[in-house]
Amino acid sequence: MQDSRFHRVVDAMLKPMSFQEIRHAFPMIGFAFIPVTLVFGIYQLGVTGKAIDLMCVTTRSPIAAHDLAPLFNYYIAWAAHMLVSIGVVLLGARSAYRDTSVVKTGVLKRFAIMAALMTMFVVILADAMHTKLAVLSHERIFGVLSREPSLSPFFPHEAHFYGYTIPVPTFFSLLPIVSIAAAFWATATIVLCASKSLAELGRRTSPLRSPSDRSRQADDAEVNARIAAFSGTLEVLRSHALALSLVLVTSTLATVAYLRAPVGFLAAADRRSFKAVSDAIGLVWGVTFSLTLLALCIYPFIQLRERFSAFGEEARGSRSEILGQWLKENRVLMQVPANLQLVLSVLLPATVAVVTNLVST
Repeated sequence: MQDSRFHRVVDAMLKPMSFQEIRHAFPMIGFAFIPVTLVFGIYQLGVTGKAIDLMCVTTRSPIAAHDLAPLFNYYIAWAAHMLVSIGVVLLGARSAYRDTSVVKTGVLKRFAIMAALMTMFVVILADAMHTKLAVLSHERIFGVLSREPSLSPFFPHEAHFYGYTIPVPTFFSLLPIVSIAAAFWATATIVLCASKSLAELGRRTSPLRSPSDRSRQADDAEVNARIAAFSGTLEVLRSHALALSLVLVTSTLATVAYLRAPVGFLAAADRRSFKAVSDAIGLVWGVTFSLTLLALCIYPFIQLRERFSAFGEEARGSRSEILGQWLKENRVLMQVPANLQLVLSVLLPATVAVVTNLVST
């Protein structure tokens, strides 16, 4: 009986891996974690506690002004980010779950939700452990906002339950938490869209199986269908990258606005130093978002390169003039100049962070 239950649990865990979309999604998510992990590691090992204290010194400065404009700017940027993220999730879901069975649709939806929740858990854990990047991105912000009388009702840090004191998220902290969750959900949805495109590409452009098939003249209609499938997949992947880039751009704007929110409550001297650190952290997140988007493109690019190489072998084996001519004309598809739009999409979050760094509040 126990053995039967164990097998059922194992089967339930391995069942998603039977779908090609999930097998493509895992390496993409793995690549995406590399830039964020690297940035966290650099800050954790390369920034001393004394440096953190110096950068957070303004959190102990008195409230000298009551300018709510930077906070309102954050509200606007947050709303824009949420609208874009929800729109990308809804549109991406139509693409990711279209023309799939009920069982596969359920598995893919659970995968997207679990991927977003697990990533959120890692972020909340890093914040709870007071990692140095989390302190610079979170605690120094709340240190100022919680002392502003007009905002203090939004910052209860503890709840009392039957004599126990339980730390709880503040009302204001729900805004960045929801914003981050929306970005993760949109990213997971786009990953599934890209994974589905790669799975369909594999099915529609699979090479001929036997040597005799490879030596036989390929049918023109079949060759044209494979060419159309490859070109269509490349365009779809570009559109997915652009959609995710829009999410990360609005996330960068919201992050910078969030980091600058306390600026209107500080004296002039403290305001300059606080804004300088906030802009530096905003630039870090903008570059990290761009690196994450770049990392997400690595695995699809590898798959496209492999499929393009397989086309070359098939063209030599089948002696297909149509396929051979298309390969000669479109080798540039796998080069940077032909994908300039994709490169610009990848660089947009970092570019926005640099531009906002140059704009004074």
